[in-house]
Order: sequence, then C-alpha cells, then structure tokens
Amino acid sequence: MLEARHLYTWDNKTNLVIRIIAGALGFTYVTFNEGDTVPIAYKSHLYSNAEKRFAPTEKILTAVQMAVIKERPLAQGKRIIVVSPVPALEAVTKASVPNAKALHPRWIQWATSLTATDVDYVFDPRLQTQEFLQYEQEYPAPLHILPIDSYNTIIYTDRSAQPAVGTKHQYSAACASVCGTMEDGVFHPHNTYTQTLGDCTAQLAELKALLLALEHTEPGTQTLIVCDSYYCVQSYNDYLTCDSYYCVQSYNDYLNHWKLNRFRDSKGNTINHKMLWGRVADLKEKLPCVHVVHTLGHQRVGIHVAGNTLADEAAKASVATASVAAVTRSRTRLDNEILVAVKASAAGKTLPKGYPTNYTYHISAQNVAYATIPGVGDRVIPNENQRLELITAAHEGVASAHAGIQATMTILQQRYWWPGLCRRTKQYVLCCDISQQIKGSNIKRPPQTSLLVSDKPLQCVYLDHCGPLQPDGAYKYILVAVDSCSRFLWVWPQRSADARTVIKDMLIFIGTYAVAAFHSDQGPAFASKAFRDTMRTMGVELHYSSPYHPEGNSVVERRNRDLKQSLTA
Repeated sequence: MLEARHLYTWDNKTNLVIRIIAGALGFTYVTFNEGDTVPIAYKSHLYSNAEKRFAPTEKILTAVQMAVIKERPLAQGKRIIVVSPVPALEAVTKASVPNAKALHPRWIQWATSLTATDVDYVFDPRLQTQEFLQYEQEYPAPLHILPIDSYNTIIYTDRSAQPAVGTKHQYSAACASVCGTMEDGVFHPHNTYTQTLGDCTAQLAELKALLLALEHTEPGTQTLIVCDSYYCVQSYNDYLTCDSYYCVQSYNDYLNHWKLNRFRDSKGNTINHKMLWGRVADLKEKLPCVHVVHTLGHQRVGIHVAGNTLADEAAKASVATASVAAVTRSRTRLDNEILVAVKASAAGKTLPKGYPTNYTYHISAQNVAYATIPGVGDRVIPNENQRLELITAAHEGVASAHAGIQATMTILQQRYWWPGLCRRTKQYVLCCDISQQIKGSNIKRPPQTSLLVSDKPLQCVYLDHCGPLQPDGAYKYILVAVDSCSRFLWVWPQRSADARTVIKDMLIFIGTYAVAAFHSDQGPAFASKAFRDTMRTMGVELHYSSPYHPEGNSVVERRNRDLKQSLTA
C-alpha cells in the first residue's frame, strides 16, 4: 500500500491534536499526532443557511462539536487536544455557554459534549480572524471593583403604569430617570427626566427607561470605574441602576450578539423592539464608559433605596399626570361658559361667576382653554363633563391611591384649574367609600353599652358560645345561657356555632321558660338576620354588647372561663 508523502499515519501511542480553522462560510480542521507538524488528515464543512447566521463564537463551537464527534473513534481512547481561537473555550460549561438565552437550546446539550473528560483545549491567537476579534470584545479582562463613591454619575431608572381613564384593557405608562452622585453612601439627585409612553408592555417600558438614562448620560469622562463581577467590561464612569433584570442582562450579555446578527436570534426571528435595541446598541458604542447593573427594587434597606424610591415616585407622578391629561386630549368643543370667560377676559368685561378677575383666559391653537394664574403659570380649563373623570383619575390613580383632599387637589392643580375645583374635590373625597373605610381617623367606635340590671328571673338572659373545644364525639361548641338576676346556668352542646343550631335550641328554651330578653355579643350567629327575625316573632327583645368590648357581656364570659376550667380538669 502506497502512502501520500504529505500526510502521516495515525500513531495510536500518542494523543490526537485537532486544529480548528473557521471562516465566514465554513470551517476546516486538521488532525495531527501530538508532537508532529505534518497532518494526518484535512476535513472541511460548509455552513448551512442557519449556521451562516451564527456569531463567530457559535461557528467555532459548531466546528469543535463536529470535529470531536467525528475524530473520537480515531483517538481510540487517547486524549483529544483541540486548538482553537477561543481563549476561554476550556471553561465552557452548561452555565457559561456564551449568550445562552439568545441561542437555541441545543447549545445546552452540546456543552455536555464539549466538557468531556477526554478533551483538552488550547488557545492559539494565530487562528483568530478579524470577525472573531470584533466579537471577542464581548469578553474583556476583568477589573477590580472600586467603591460606589468613585463613580461620577449614578442614574436610577424605573417605570410605572396604571389603567387608562375610561378603558378596561388599556394602560397608561411612563418611565423616569434620576441622575445624581453618591457621596459617603448618600445619594444626591441633580436632575430628573420623565417620559410618558401611553399603552405599552412592561418590557417596552423598561427598555424605554434604560434608553432615557443612556440619552442623558454625558460622554467623555475619563474617570476609571470598575464593572461588576457578572460580566467583565472596559472601564466605566457612569453607573446605571435599573429594576429590570431583563434589560440589564440583554445590555451586558446579548446586545453585541444581537447586533452582529442584525438583531435576529439563532432561528432568524427578529427580536422584540428591534429599533429601540438598535438605538441602545449605538449609544453603548458611543458611551464606552457606561456600566449597567441590576438591583432589586422596593427594598427597605440598602445603598440604592433612596435613588430607587426617587425614580419610582417620579415615574408614578408622570403616569398619574399622563392619565389625567388623557381625559382632555380628544376634546372637540369647549363649553359656552369657558368661551364667554375667554371673550370677556379679552374685552375687559365682567367675567362669569367663579372666574377670578386677576386671572387671564385664552384658547390655544389646539382648541384648549387655559387660565393664566399670576405667579403659577398656565392651567388647562376642562369641560364640565370631564371634571369628574379628572378628579377620579387624580384620587384613585397609582400615584395617589385614595389620598386625602389636599393631595388630590395638588395632583389636579399641577395641570388644571376650573371654578370650584377645591370644593368639588373635597366633596368627592369625603363621599369616597374606600377612603372612608381605610382612613383610621374616620372610623368611630359606637358608644359602649352598659350591663342590663334585672330584679326578676328571666327578665334578661345572657348568651355566648364557648369554644371551639377539643371535640368529644361531634360536639365542638357549648352554647351558654346565664340568667341576669339569679345567675342560673344553662348549657347546650352543639356541633357548630351557626344561627340555625342556636335558633333550634333557643326555641325550645323559650317554650320552656318565659324569657323577656336576650343579651349577647355581636357574634355571627346572634347578629344574623335569621336569629333576629325569629326572636322578633317570638316577642323576645335582643340587646348586644359594643364591638371589641367583652366587658359588656361579662356575666356569661366569666361562666365561660369557669366552664373551660372544669372541662379541662
């Protein structure tokens, strides 16, 4: 058998070396005996249409996977040494596959094969192409993290949303960013930026918040600031803290990959919000000193609490204003009263009732009426049929959450004015059922009732339930009755403490004894409509103790304690 002079045969006493050479359209790998320079074989592969859309690192991983699978039988149990242009290929594991979220799930399966115990990886910089070097900027060398006080600028972002006024399935959203500095662990805000977004998804709102922060970042600062330990990036001087982990992870981990693949995933599908991510990618390239990290929102303690709270409040205030403002956007015709006030103000005549004479009134080109308040500025005058909606949006919105009269008026007065605004707002808040229920100062206890004193037996009988007790058979409760005059005691074992069981036993009791009145606490069985109607039919009066005042039923409460003690003993 003749041998080709330019190729060697496989030596099964040495390890097998595979050198990977990847290109844009395909790859070639060459096999060697360890220690030799003359190859054993050459093999090549052209990428499929799907593989052509892979990033350079993905293409090299594809080549490594195919080469290891095909050449493992040739190695005959010897070690396989793979020489590639990927510096960190030896560290590829299930947890560190590059851009795992942006790739097909097959990479998780391939990671098991790539980390086989019989395969070693060697880095050779001579194999790196220009395309691969551009992509490798995604993995710079790590830097030491400096204290947060070293950062020149800190920007906190957040978004908020609430149901749009007059709709059931639409939301009004807004985002905000608060810029400032951190000194001695205390955040000092300098500027606040907000943007109303209308009806949009939470993901889009978070992306808009990140974009808003990037657009207000000053480039060119030379201060060295260190990245976090999750991904190693270049030096930074700005530190953006976002509540959305998705946007932060996409910015740090996936954005370079998306940009190289024209913002398409490994299946060729366009990613969501392609245009916005393109804008973010351009800003990231122009702002190499920006570092984006994630922190948990709504925390009670921590160095970022103050900044996150300011961003959250700014976003809520912006969305509340946008929700209130949405009521007047579709207006086509102004009320006659407003038109009369505008004409009278222009002509210097008498204004309608409720319109102060020191205000001036005018209509803009967009057919919106304004009242110019001295020292304050212009405020929109809404139509009469829109004012109730505005008060509702200001009082029940996310930013106010059924706030008081003054807080609701403050939200309205930031943008609106009309005659009687304060009076109507006060009436609305005072008539709001939810506000009256949740405000502690509005909850008044009823007056406490005194014990009924009787000088004859059965004039008044005190009732109460004792239990639930340790069940003896099917009985868990005891209905206790005590005569007010003689302190005589009656007891009935009961399976449940409902009104039906109490009525059944009391009808027998009333038929045996001529009871004039019952006194009890306001338990569900005694205060039920069925019990009250039955006692009224039988001609028995009912008296109740004050809520949260067990002393009003102390006669039977004392017997309950003695009864429990006797049963326990």
